[in-house]
Amino acid sequence: MPTAAGESAAHRLLKRAALHWAREQGYRAIGLEVRVPQSPYRADVAACRLDRPVPHQPEIGLSAVFEIKQSRPDYLHDSRPEAANLTRLADLHRRRERLERLVGVHYPHLRRGDSLFPEYDAADVAAVGHEGYRRVVAEIRRLESAVHGRTKFARLVRYRCADLFYLVVRPGIVDPAEVPLDWGLLTTEIDHLDPPGETPGVPALRLIRQPRLIDAAPAQRLELLHRIAASGTSRLLRDAGG
Repeated sequence: MPTAAGESAAHRLLKRAALHWAREQGYRAIGLEVRVPQSPYRADVAACRLDRPVPHQPEIGLSAVFEIKQSRPDYLHDSRPEAANLTRLADLHRRRERLERLVGVHYPHLRRGDSLFPEYDAADVAAVGHEGYRRVVAEIRRLESAVHGRTKFARLVRYRCADLFYLVVRPGIVDPAEVPLDWGLLTTEIDHLDPPGETPGVPALRLIRQPRLIDAAPAQRLELLHRIAASGTSRLLRDAGG
């Protein structure tokens, strides 16, 4: 059942599973609901390694962000905008081509002479000041920018908010081929994470696909570590009634 904050039991269990998995992988600093540096997003789970290459000189190692998706609609909420933009972009390009053909017919003097056969020359429609064409081109430019990096998954990678990014899902939620290129995929062995009237244990996670190492800047790792510490302190005080 969802909590008052809208979080389901399955989502909570997947967060706990990601926390346990991160600890098993050697991450010593782990936080829940951590605001990611240089982005408007909050990570379900964030983790940092604390390596000590020289005695008494701690160094922050790799950092990781885990995004939990407990249902397919939950996953599509962050990934669909790109697919929708691609569909819209294709429609806009077809409309642009129709407008260019129509304007080329009515204003033959605007043809740019860039084709061997004049009847196939592209018309310089911008010279007409066609308002509908201008709007179509403006939206195409906006969507092309969106397609190439305005989804949540793409932004987190582009801003190098961490070294590694993992998508954590229950079985059947997403096909590995759908997972963003730079992201790793972790899934559980069991599907029913929220059976009514039961309190299931923390499910084990299985790594389906390795993420690509992004190599975040040391300052980014340090900032994420600070936020993990602050988030943990706030949670501790809240649980203690402080």
